[in-house]
Amino acid sequence: MHRPDLSANLDRLVTDLLAKDSEARPVSAQEVYDRLVPHFPQTGPATPDKPLPPGALPDPTRPYRRPMAPRPKTPAPAPIQLLPPTPVEPTGNVIPGMAPGELAEADRHAQELIDEGRFAQAVGVLDDVIYPAPAALGSESAQVVELLLLRATALLLSDDAGRALPEFTALVGVLERQAGRDDERALLCHQQTAYCLAQLGETTRALHTAEEVLTRDQSRRRRALRRRARPVPGDCHVAAALR
Repeated sequence: MHRPDLSANLDRLVTDLLAKDSEARPVSAQEVYDRLVPHFPQTGPATPDKPLPPGALPDPTRPYRRPMAPRPKTPAPAPIQLLPPTPVEPTGNVIPGMAPGELAEADRHAQELIDEGRFAQAVGVLDDVIYPAPAALGSESAQVVELLLLRATALLLSDDAGRALPEFTALVGVLERQAGRDDERALLCHQQTAYCLAQLGETTRALHTAEEVLTRDQSRRRRALRRRARPVPGDCHVAAALR
């Protein structure tokens, strides 16, 4: 039943709360509270509540007259296992519009900015060199890939999951083509895509991605363990244990 006197914003909130798809609903009580605040009745700070007489029931309208917000949501920390920085080596290729050594210098400068917590500035420094570099070095060259990894990390640390997600997704494909599906950096990038999806509210996709990463990492570790523990010919006890 629709109430014509209901404001559009409040009507939209009710619709969102009743959405069939869980990912279309408000993500937290904090969001619901923030959207309800403009509709609360205003109470002056100089009008304190009167003491209740003995045996009286609490005023049921008080939570609406003097609402208390839920505890603000603490931002989820970025994954602890970030990609380790790998310095970009100077290249002898001529990159139009760039001085010799500028690529390596931009990489060093961006890493310093990240260490100082200046993530947006690091992204800006990397943007200036990433766009012209692939034309001269190739889009999957070692130097370009390292710069892209650094930029994706800076975007993640700056809470820009919307931009970080496609960057990490593309890097997963590049690293798997170069080093195979068991490559540790490819798995780390895949892990970061799950984190970005969770930050963007796509919890179902995030969960599926995280499960895939976990399964692949466990398989990779088992294969590595088998390679390290190959039995000596004739050692039937070790061979039986690894079956």
